[in-house]
Amino acid sequence: MNARTVKPLAGFSLLVLAVAVLWTVHPARADSSLAFLANRDLSRLGVDRPDLFWPVQLSRDGQTLLAAEDLEGEATRSGALSRLWVIRFNSDGSVRDARKLPLKMPRYQQLTMTPDERGVVLLAREGASFWYLDLQTGELREFIHSGMGVTRFVAEPHVLWPYQGRLYTLGYPLDSQGTRQGLTLVTLAPDRTDDQAIASTDLDVAAVYGHFDEVRNARWLDPSLAFIGGTLQGSYKMTCWKKDSGFHEIATLERVTSMLGMGGHLALTGVSNEGRSLALLFDASTGSRWEAPILPPDREYNYPFISDDAGALVLTEGRKAGQLINLLYGRQESGYDLKPLPGLQNKKPGVLRLAAQGSHLVFRNPDGLYYAAIPRGR
Repeated sequence: MNARTVKPLAGFSLLVLAVAVLWTVHPARADSSLAFLANRDLSRLGVDRPDLFWPVQLSRDGQTLLAAEDLEGEATRSGALSRLWVIRFNSDGSVRDARKLPLKMPRYQQLTMTPDERGVVLLAREGASFWYLDLQTGELREFIHSGMGVTRFVAEPHVLWPYQGRLYTLGYPLDSQGTRQGLTLVTLAPDRTDDQAIASTDLDVAAVYGHFDEVRNARWLDPSLAFIGGTLQGSYKMTCWKKDSGFHEIATLERVTSMLGMGGHLALTGVSNEGRSLALLFDASTGSRWEAPILPPDREYNYPFISDDAGALVLTEGRKAGQLINLLYGRQESGYDLKPLPGLQNKKPGVLRLAAQGSHLVFRNPDGLYYAAIPRGR
């Protein structure tokens, strides 16, 4: 989730013209589960600045990638500060088609597909402005407006996420005087406007956070479930909070380096109180915990991703402060026995995204964009 400096522009509804580009990029081998787009291939696809092109989200089935390209100089004169790319892949990993959608709006801070994957919701103006992009028509419109006497809600932190068919954000409602109310969770309805597009869950998030001396990490799934880490009596505790039963301790750590909550599971990497790197997976429904094998002192885990059914786990492993990383995967049916992802070893660090169904991933580093199928079987 990229935090970006917002330069406000006049907000208005408009039709975004989708530019379709057809470009076929084949994997290096016909039987390969890995395809690669070098930066020169991205340029041929129509990307003006490959160095400013990054993956944002894969569709649930892994066949469609949303990627963002920041624009600079001449390109911004059209009113678009960035582009959203919609790239569809064939079964062999080649690119079926690609569309670039100029985003004529204030620079966005975070975006996500809607639960039905027909559109994208974007957050702008320091969390106070919400936009909807129709992926079929290219229409872009602001559905929750911001401004003096107009702002109704401020998302803080700047985070949007879908869960079980609903779209959520965390933040502060504003009253008619512009005064912030208590931190809460709300659902968003992009097909409605302003007040009608926001539905409160009546969750008092500050009361939940009051359990800790200081909250340092939080991943909400819905009003009844969250993974929250913070200091408590001098120790850092990672916990699972359930509305009906309160807090359940997952681990005592020195710190968390990365975490992701999906489908009732938490995938986490961090540093133990003994100073070693660890990776763990927690199942909120059963309370069970899996932990990755211990690494040598000079190596560390990072960037964990879990599919929404917990069937596939992906993370990285490499030397501490090193220049190269290895991508690993584990399947639930094999007890998450970690194995190297073919063709994704000794790579420069980059951005990783996993499809919610756990079938595919994309990995973007300075060399280019990798698109990989997660191996099946034991």
